[in-house]
Amino acid sequence: MKKRLLSALFVMAMLCRLQAQNAETHVTVHAGETALETLLTEEQKQSVTHLTVTGTLLDEDYAFLRNELLNQLETLNLKDAEIDTIPAHAFEDFKYLGTDSIRIILPSCLKHVKDKAFCCNNPICVFELTGKYPTLGQDIFTKDLIYAEPRMEVSPDNEYCTMIEDAIYSSDHTTLHYPNYNCTEPTNGGQIIEGTKVISANAYENRAWDYKWTFTIPASVDSIGDRAFASFQIITPDMPIDSKYFRMICKSSIPPCLGQNVFYTMENPYWGMFYVNEASLYVPDESVDIYKTTKCWNRFRKIKGLSEYHPVSVNLVSLSPSLSVKDVSGCYILSSSIAIKEVRLYSLSGLLLFSTTVHAQQVRINKSILTPPYAIASVDFANGTTQIVKLT
Repeated sequence: MKKRLLSALFVMAMLCRLQAQNAETHVTVHAGETALETLLTEEQKQSVTHLTVTGTLLDEDYAFLRNELLNQLETLNLKDAEIDTIPAHAFEDFKYLGTDSIRIILPSCLKHVKDKAFCCNNPICVFELTGKYPTLGQDIFTKDLIYAEPRMEVSPDNEYCTMIEDAIYSSDHTTLHYPNYNCTEPTNGGQIIEGTKVISANAYENRAWDYKWTFTIPASVDSIGDRAFASFQIITPDMPIDSKYFRMICKSSIPPCLGQNVFYTMENPYWGMFYVNEASLYVPDESVDIYKTTKCWNRFRKIKGLSEYHPVSVNLVSLSPSLSVKDVSGCYILSSSIAIKEVRLYSLSGLLLFSTTVHAQQVRINKSILTPPYAIASVDFANGTTQIVKLT
């Protein structure tokens, strides 16, 4: 009897301990009246990994999340929060020290996202859309090509949007909102599906496209939103800048209606990149003159008929990626002219310390996982090549 009692007490103690641990890692708060920071105990601030917020967030709450909390969270759940607008710079450049992905579940009542709100420069950050696709400000996801962009995904119960070939579309499949794609090895060439009528504002803003892919706009597209291709950059590593290396095809006989600054370009593009005004546009033969006289469409360097289009064969394996290593506080940033597929980190004894799939042109490696005197990073690129770099 005594042994049974002790066993029961031991089980109860363990359950209580697990519940206590769970309470500190999974925390729900109702925010808005007072600062979020004051609603969490010091212990919770150190241990919480899954934070659910109802109510709303103050401006100072976003700063607290950016600077103090997001570096340890696995999930920030805002689905039931009363937030219809994400403020500018809300999650920009937030501190993140983990190697696993962090998921930010967006409010179901979200209507608008302001400038640079999601510029977290982190390819393992996932923003989950739970309601309608919001309207967007400028430079929402990334400032420019040298920064990795986050992913956008649709929640399983979202009735307004869906995922098709790793891109977010409206539930009726007629509007392309946001394409998740690797610039040099995009899913299905990263092309827009047939039947799409609208390309949403900012869809390809600040995106990079490898010159070996021909970007195709289906004949079904009749409208392209504001800044949809703003600073849309074409990568031409180790190659002379020439329009023959990048072509855009628009199959519509009538030029799709354009919003504001659809093909906006920066004054000084990065080395090895150029914009659509340096590219060739191929359209139906009978529509060449129409495109040449249509405002904004006539910015392309050359406009030709589809009968003149011939694929260009390029030997990518011969290209040598330009890999740079930047030493910043607490981590190394590896940046490449060609998309990085995978990074593996080894100790001098050959022990695998760290491995991650990237599919971006930049990756962060925390110094905390390195072993002295230095570690070896093996970097695989999208074009099939590999480089070795020493990290001290």
